[in-house]
Amino acid sequence: MATGTLAGLYHTTREAFDARTGVVASVLLLASPLFLVNAAVFLSYVPATFWNLAFAASYLRADRTGSRPLAALAGACAGIAFFTRPYTAVLFATPFICHALWSCRRLRRAPLERVGLTAVFGTAGVLLALGYNTLTTGDPLVFPYQAFAPNDGLGFGRRSILAYSREFTPHSPCGPTGNSSGNSPRSGWSPGRSGPSPRRWGWPSRAAVGSTVGRRRSRGCS
Repeated sequence: MATGTLAGLYHTTREAFDARTGVVASVLLLASPLFLVNAAVFLSYVPATFWNLAFAASYLRADRTGSRPLAALAGACAGIAFFTRPYTAVLFATPFICHALWSCRRLRRAPLERVGLTAVFGTAGVLLALGYNTLTTGDPLVFPYQAFAPNDGLGFGRRSILAYSREFTPHSPCGPTGNSSGNSPRSGWSPGRSGPSPRRWGWPSRAAVGSTVGRRRSRGCS
């Protein structure tokens, strides 16, 4: 993802300015300590940046060349970016949406078809995210992290994730991953709404990953 982000920044900057400026932008990003830290952790900042830049590069090149496949790719990347970090994706895409509307002001066929493809694939990603929210939280407008961490956010004050807590020790990697509360990973997460919990819906992929990690930890601790 980090390498893809660098490539996405290069191509976006090259489309907006020139290749030399793209190289400079990529080098500056690679030299940024914040980027290196974010690229080393399992958080969504770098993946969201990757998808947003992939959207930007594809959109700008499609606008310059008139390529329909790139226009569709831009919409797909925007939809995945919305699934990853919705508010970031909306803020990032807003200037491009304004540009798309401006390019369609004369109702010419080529811009309308190109922008239409981007809009269709982008909307598909948004609908997928809303459906995922409905499946996991029971509300299409409540994202899982909002349900799991309602008290987390900007500003001062108490921050918590539904009273989940754990004391980490040097032996924590060999111990259980859950706690005794009803919100532990073992008991099946439920956000306290009417929506279904992961236990009810199964999630075979999560179970498979959990089993694999568990076996590896057991071998490491034996």
